[in-house]
Amino acid sequence: MIQVLQERGLSFEIERVSPQRIQMWAWATGHFSSLPELELASTALLALWYEAFAFDQYDELVRKPMDAKWVVVSLDFLVQALGTGADCWVKAVELFTGYPKSPHAQLRHLEQDAREQFHLLKGLQQQAAECVMELCSAYGWDIPKDTSSYLAAQQQGNTTW
Repeated sequence: MIQVLQERGLSFEIERVSPQRIQMWAWATGHFSSLPELELASTALLALWYEAFAFDQYDELVRKPMDAKWVVVSLDFLVQALGTGADCWVKAVELFTGYPKSPHAQLRHLEQDAREQFHLLKGLQQQAAECVMELCSAYGWDIPKDTSSYLAAQQQGNTTW
């Protein structure tokens, strides 16, 4: 089924979270001590968890043979997971900008990582949603809940950055 999407130009790839990024955030977490810093750390670690979860779901999707309905369900789930991960990165950036004088100010590379990951996850979310729409259109199915919610938010302009 994934080959069908690739033939239609609707392929995308989700990469595994790099050990370097995990180590970077874990190191910073070990140096945070205030409540806002700990909130930033927990938000970033949650975002990394969603990234890892999305990779696992994607990896299962491309490795296991599935019928079209299961592909749509899996892709719809990816739309939700990628969006939640992106939302966590938005919150992390907001926490950085909300506390500019805190000790983590010298760790602005973390803020840059959060911004980059937000944009990456939103792009992947869009690609997954396009695959869902293509398959639903091809089979005459209704667009599932998470993709439908994502599309409605896009049409209303409820997007960040």
